[in-house]
Amino acid sequence: LIKDKSLNFTQMDITGNIKKRKKYDVIILSNILEYCSYELDRLERCRDNLFDMLEDGGEIITSHLMDFATIPTESYVFSAKFDAWEFPSDSNVLLGRGCCYTKKK
Repeated sequence: LIKDKSLNFTQMDITGNIKKRKKYDVIILSNILEYCSYELDRLERCRDNLFDMLEDGGEIITSHLMDFATIPTESYVFSAKFDAWEFPSDSNVLLGRGCCYTKKK
């Protein structure tokens, strides 16, 4: 489905002070939120940056391949600005887990 789409890749510290004007429909994060889930101030800054970078109704797709224990904290922090659903867990740990967050209007 995405082979006909023009995709952009941007590398940045989403837990830092970001002033980005461009808005995105979808942001995909792989193993990123796990690194800041034990520091609430960084996780909240990350949430706020992602919220500001998304179009209304935009989505964040996250994967967690290393530390599934961070998902409840992350979900709690993100629930202030995002609706969420967690990918179902699978007996095959190699598939990992994740969440999809939709920006609240």
